[in-house]
Amino acid sequence: MKTKIDIQDLWTTNPEYLKNYQTEDDVSDIIRLLDLENAKTVLDNGCGNGAIAIKVAREYGNIQVFAYDALQGAIDECNLKGADLIGKNLQTGVSWADDIPLSDSSVDRILFRNVLHHISKPESVYAEFGRLLKPGGKLVLQTPCNYWEESFGEFFSELFRLMDQTHQRQYHRPDVVVAGLEKVGLVTENQFCWKFSFPFIDANQVKLINKHNVAKRLLLKQIETDKWSIEFYWLRIVAMI
Repeated sequence: MKTKIDIQDLWTTNPEYLKNYQTEDDVSDIIRLLDLENAKTVLDNGCGNGAIAIKVAREYGNIQVFAYDALQGAIDECNLKGADLIGKNLQTGVSWADDIPLSDSSVDRILFRNVLHHISKPESVYAEFGRLLKPGGKLVLQTPCNYWEESFGEFFSELFRLMDQTHQRQYHRPDVVVAGLEKVGLVTENQFCWKFSFPFIDANQVKLINKHNVAKRLLLKQIETDKWSIEFYWLRIVAMI
């Protein structure tokens, strides 16, 4: 039985989060990468408010969509927005990312977006991908990552612990993620990184950034009286089993 952790939900209904990281273009781009033409089943693992899962269910009535998240509030929001689809081709539930209540080899596509950095033991999630995907199945994974030396991931963990004490985030180098997926039989087809802005930095975090002398690396910039932004990297991987 999994230990319950009261993770602080900073995302589900946060308008700033939605504006920055869940635009219509973001959602459409992910759906394109999922390559749903011949898919029959899709799992959105860590679905959040369900924006992508619901759009897939609405646009692809022949696809069974499973949407799971560890946060009850996220699933409540998903159920509210997709109420007309529940019981048809959208199934939702609360579950840890490495303990999805579906059968082995039962899904054609898995989306894992903006979740990996919340997972303390990513190997268990990679194994769950390998268990759930059908032969020829595809994973689309997107996560904030550590684009620099491995030790810099520890700095990121400390930085974001100042924002949320409920759990320690993990920021992995792209090559480490690719290697972890390969161990469970997932072969990377496409991998790329790009910079994005994180405009939610506070004064305490600025002190830590300056203490480590990384303001220039992170392009630290003040945007309001008590609000700063930094820039770091998204990692996106498309892999097949």
